[in-house]
Amino acid sequence: MRLILAAICVVCQLAFGASAFAQQNQLGNGDFEANTGGLGCGDNTLAQGGNAVDAAALIVPWQVLNAGLSSPNLVQVDGPGGPCNYSTGPNSDAAGSGATQHYLDIVGSGDFFQSFVPVCDGEVEFGAYFSNRVTPVGPGGVNNLAGNGQVDIYPGSQGPSGNPLASSQNVAFQSGTTSSQNSPWKLSAGTAVLTKGQIYSFVVRLTDNVNVDNAYVYFVEEDCELCCDNKLEVTKRADDSGSIPVQFTDADYNGTGKPAVIYNDKLLVKPGNGIPITEIRASVSKVEFTTAYEACEDCNSNPALWGSLVAIQNIGALQLEKQNYTPASGGLDYATVREVIWSNPNGTQLPASGVEVDLLHVLNPGLDIPCCQPVVNICTKISWKDANGGLCETEICNEVGLTP
Repeated sequence: MRLILAAICVVCQLAFGASAFAQQNQLGNGDFEANTGGLGCGDNTLAQGGNAVDAAALIVPWQVLNAGLSSPNLVQVDGPGGPCNYSTGPNSDAAGSGATQHYLDIVGSGDFFQSFVPVCDGEVEFGAYFSNRVTPVGPGGVNNLAGNGQVDIYPGSQGPSGNPLASSQNVAFQSGTTSSQNSPWKLSAGTAVLTKGQIYSFVVRLTDNVNVDNAYVYFVEEDCELCCDNKLEVTKRADDSGSIPVQFTDADYNGTGKPAVIYNDKLLVKPGNGIPITEIRASVSKVEFTTAYEACEDCNSNPALWGSLVAIQNIGALQLEKQNYTPASGGLDYATVREVIWSNPNGTQLPASGVEVDLLHVLNPGLDIPCCQPVVNICTKISWKDANGGLCETEICNEVGLTP
């Protein structure tokens, strides 16, 4: 029996898509999901009234321009009717799923931005999704708050300096009373022509009552292929048997009463042509669970976590954009992480001997019936950018036995 994380079974269906590396988002953390461990429902901000969280540290590589006048607020929601039941803004993020997700609000009007270096020459489509905040009115009603949102792209790394290269259309929200805070998100989009290797700033402009999510810069498909001149050598390390996972000491894996399995995918990354590396990205592209018999299929082990990455460390001078992949409680009840990014805007040379990278994946518990012969096939796409704007990728796949 083979299970692939696209449709697991009637009891535990979920959608799981691999990253589209040929059309990779040129922005980092565009969906504000890169660093969400330890957040609570609703507002997460240092401003008065929210969970006391320094959201500015969680939204890197985004920077708030007028930090003295505004404070970032990372809002956690889980869909209409979910336990969070957020009352002062949309109950879903721009993706519209019922899973625990996040979007960015600014306490006070303000701009924030991140700089990026495109991997190719050509036309890009860029934009972000915006929504407005609300205030509860009477039983079951809300008052929509007015505001505006827009995206600008500027040359250089300093944010809104000089004239913008391109702007998206301004999105405006009107005040008024409705019966629900589940109003749709609005897309603000534009196009621009970018030059490979040049630095640009992606600037989001928000008034006080507006939220943003799913910011993006994508090359038009026919204009950009992977520009791979700097071919790193990514191989399995000699000390990796590839077959014996490490049992994680969590006595209750999401209510199953079984220990989970942590598989360490031990890699060695050696330099290519000597151009400094500015980013390495690892993204889980496939998790396939196979058993000998259909009766062995077990949907009680929360497949939403399968393949999640934990306890990831920096790679030399390449720093993790998300700082903590280990749940504070030591358990496994935490947000799913299937992509990690290491970056250094100035670039770094990898040593000739290479650097060791440990990718620790959460897998489902081993089955207690040996004849089931459970096996997980897991694939991870590794991509990297260099200081010249080149982009390369490779894929590493492993077969992991789960028999106790």
